[in-house]
Amino acid sequence: MEPEVIQVAREDVEAGRAASVSAAVEDAIKARARRRALREALEMREEEHGPIPEEAKAWAKKEMKRVRAERRK
Repeated sequence: MEPEVIQVAREDVEAGRAASVSAAVEDAIKARARRRALREALEMREEEHGPIPEEAKAWAKKEMKRVRAERRK
């Protein structure tokens, strides 16, 4: 891994966001897998039912921001 990436993982450990560098890397990989699965599910939904309306996408983005803000509290 690049030194910059390792440093980010170490900073997460120091800040208490990860138990270890390995845990930080594992969390990042799991997050990437969740994003991929969600993207694939949305693509399948659009193939079956057509495009998701822009207003629904805007609502979902707003809700995601709200949930993330609540988690930071």
